[in-house]
Amino acid sequence: MRNIVVALVVVTLFALVGCGSSPQKDQTPRAGEEKSYTSNMTIGEKEFDGSAFSDAGQGTVVLRTAGGTSENGNVPEIPAVANGGSQLGLDLEGGDGSVCTLYVDGVSNDKFNFGERSTVTFTVVAEQLHEGVHTVELVKMDGEKPAIYKKAEYKCV
Repeated sequence: MRNIVVALVVVTLFALVGCGSSPQKDQTPRAGEEKSYTSNMTIGEKEFDGSAFSDAGQGTVVLRTAGGTSENGNVPEIPAVANGGSQLGLDLEGGDGSVCTLYVDGVSNDKFNFGERSTVTFTVVAEQLHEGVHTVELVKMDGEKPAIYKKAEYKCV
């Protein structure tokens, strides 16, 4: 069943990218509510380089995978796959409600409000599932520097 769901997510993603459509976005999740967001990115077009930035802004972000969490600096592992997609989650706590952009390996994945407490899921596909360490960044820019910058990593093995 899981393989069917993953296949449907990937087919939908490629259909949306191919026709230039953007998916409808749900309203911002309320405290404790989980929302699922589908990416409208084009893989390979790096849009953001956060290598010069360090943690900024209030709140915490913890990456959740089937292989664990990024809590306390951990780098959870997930299986590398050649085709398909994988769902990852972010546990957000203590944000000020700012609209932030989620980047995976420098590619925009989605935008959402970083509020007091919520959980969101997002899909990683293609190069984001190749072997190696991948970066997830939550960003709100204030001119040339981030007002909010949170970073976590996952490793595909």
